[in-house]
Amino acid sequence: TYAEKTITLYKFGHKFVASYEVIRRMRINTLAVHLQKIGTRLRRDMVYEAYQTLVNGDGNSNPAPVFDQPTLDYNDFVDFFMEFKNYEPRIWVGDKATVAAILKLSEFKDPQAGFNFQRTGQMISPIGITLRRFDDVAANSLVGVDNRSALEQINETGSQLVEAEKVIDKQYEDAVISQVSGFAKIYTEACRIWDYTND
Repeated sequence: TYAEKTITLYKFGHKFVASYEVIRRMRINTLAVHLQKIGTRLRRDMVYEAYQTLVNGDGNSNPAPVFDQPTLDYNDFVDFFMEFKNYEPRIWVGDKATVAAILKLSEFKDPQAGFNFQRTGQMISPIGITLRRFDDVAANSLVGVDNRSALEQINETGSQLVEAEKVIDKQYEDAVISQVSGFAKIYTEACRIWDYTND
């Protein structure tokens, strides 16, 4: 059986404003770069909301469980991995300092891993799990996620809009790209937080 849940939806959007002259003289590939930047900002806003939902819950008393271990070493890494009893973490997410500390652990300084990092720029994958940097993650913490079971995105039907208007007296055109979405936890235990704050 499924219990009823209350999910909050948010409107994510960005506005693009330019004069007629700028738009007329701008090359298509340059305009594409600006639109891609807007899309990146929109996705970042949505990722932030997804992170907040994973960590704090979706308003239905389901925050992520916390693994409290005040050191960040290989043994604790294995212990944190083992906390996922019925799930398989596929992504580790941390801020700049946490990701850097992980990359510097001696156990992850394997020559082949280091070679791949230097050759491709792809970060190592501790215990076979993808490592991602997201600076909005709380300091001294690492979030482990089974992205198949932790979260679902809910989109309002017909909410993806690209709207534009011309303001003739000021000779500019603006466009707004927006989407109404929210996130809901599927299984609370599919996301866990490792708090390694040194008390």
